[in-house]
Amino acid sequence: MHNVRLLTAKSMVELCAPVKNVDVSSLLQMSISLYGKQLSGLVMLVPRDPMWHSNSGSEFARVCEQSTELHFEPLGKQLKGIVESAVHAKWWREESERRKSAASGDSSTKAAHDTALEVGDVYCTRHSNLRDVQLVFHLVVDDALQSSDISSRHPCLNGIRNIIRLTVRLGITTIHIPLLLVEQASENMTIAWCVRRAEMVYKCVKGYLMEVCGVCGGSAVGGGVTSVPHFNIHLVLPSGLVDGVYQQISAMFPTIFHLVPSVSMALQEP
Repeated sequence: MHNVRLLTAKSMVELCAPVKNVDVSSLLQMSISLYGKQLSGLVMLVPRDPMWHSNSGSEFARVCEQSTELHFEPLGKQLKGIVESAVHAKWWREESERRKSAASGDSSTKAAHDTALEVGDVYCTRHSNLRDVQLVFHLVVDDALQSSDISSRHPCLNGIRNIIRLTVRLGITTIHIPLLLVEQASENMTIAWCVRRAEMVYKCVKGYLMEVCGVCGGSAVGGGVTSVPHFNIHLVLPSGLVDGVYQQISAMFPTIFHLVPSVSMALQEP
């Protein structure tokens, strides 16, 4: 059983930006939580350049610089490590394509030596100086997500699937996901488009949760972890959507997810 919450925000960065004049006890609690098994993660949408946060001086990069990172490497250094991993991933993909082409007798494949990631790729950064978030999953997207319809096989949805699978391995129990897979609302996002996109992500997230719970519950071949994970899922809508979108998306939720009825216990007089 999971808890799911639907909320709105100006941006995903707003959900993890530190509060001004935070007290010392909150900072201490955040540091202690880094060593527990109930971590919190957030999905952030990024372009293909793994150094985008540093090169563009993104809002997230500025938030990370507001206070000193004492537990992990600074964001810029973590991103440089991502670049090295991207080079290795590119090489692996090129080798795989080369083998497939050689097997089919086609030698027209071209090697790509840039570090740009593919749509649907995910990289992770760790933080101790953000608000209520210890891990940020950076999901690579493109501009087509702003207007076109997607299917369950879209690379970005596969990226969400990989993120949910990683949460079990990393001890993450709370995750924030942009429901429409867009950072900000735009004029071409009609009510019908928003409802279709939300329905697709609803169904995919439900399926991914069932998948990881089935594996962890031991239903997979060879068994698995005995305990079934319990998640707190925050599905985030961008603020500024057309009037009525939030109500329709909220009303659609019970038609896809099974809701547990609330229990009311009345106190009996002695």
